[in-house]
Amino acid sequence: MKLYTATSGIFLGALLTAAVLWMACQSTGPKHKHASGANSYMHFKNLEQLTETGANIRPSFHPSGGQIVFVSSQRPAHRQFQVYELSLEKKDKRRERRIAYHDGHDDFPAYLDPQGQWILYTSQTDELKEDPEYIRKQSSMQSGTVLSDSGYELYINRPDGSRIQRLTRHPGLDGDVAVHPKGDSLVYVTAENPTAFSMMKLQPFTGGEQKLLRRNRRIYATTFSREPVQLFWLESNGTDTQLWSSSFTAWNPQLIRTFKSEISSLTAAPKADFVVFAARASTSSPFGLYSISTDGNCVKRLATTDFDLNY
Repeated sequence: MKLYTATSGIFLGALLTAAVLWMACQSTGPKHKHASGANSYMHFKNLEQLTETGANIRPSFHPSGGQIVFVSSQRPAHRQFQVYELSLEKKDKRRERRIAYHDGHDDFPAYLDPQGQWILYTSQTDELKEDPEYIRKQSSMQSGTVLSDSGYELYINRPDGSRIQRLTRHPGLDGDVAVHPKGDSLVYVTAENPTAFSMMKLQPFTGGEQKLLRRNRRIYATTFSREPVQLFWLESNGTDTQLWSSSFTAWNPQLIRTFKSEISSLTAAPKADFVVFAARASTSSPFGLYSISTDGNCVKRLATTDFDLNY
């Protein structure tokens, strides 16, 4: 799995591979007319592959836009997911460097503060060592084997890998992290068991923590808009998927829409007027990209290809 960057533009004419199809909100048909009367499509331009080695997912931009952090696995030096930073500056020739050196998987990397001086991520590294059953099993397996069902905790460190700090200590999964645009707080999801999920607010530099909500279904894919600051997330019972939102200053969760399809990879637009998500049109189809207005009334299919568009 590779990472790509692209810009977008409008053209009139035939649908190309990896094109982005804008659909009228009131229609569900596969083709719709542009104001000019011709079929209108938005498509990716200047598509550029960023990574060459390994399986690479969950890219997150530096506040300056000049770098990204992501997690990578299946590399010669390690099989588990580890945090990397990649420069997008051409003068750096797309130079990447490894940030984390952990026994278990890492996930959900992001820059924590507006200056990009702290990198946030989740990791199995300590819960692995705190689990006697893991230690027993590890002693009978090859070095480097990872038990993927082990718990995750939240960590931060400097971009050079120094000053590692563990932020949470909950048995099980802590993940699906979203950083507040000001960088002074974040939300994450902790799973007590497969059917009990809580959304938590954490102030990483002062240690303050607050439970925002608890559900007997999965909570995931948290994301912030910037102006106004609005939090969006998904909830699923395995059959239906619900899109929710709330103001972060006056906590008041509101259901936006319920979907019958599998949804992942939620990203809010900066002005909170729509969110982008990945979804399957059917159980056998690859993930495509869609958008929905935050009033829930306008759903658009943005892109479909022969492979998954995700993360």
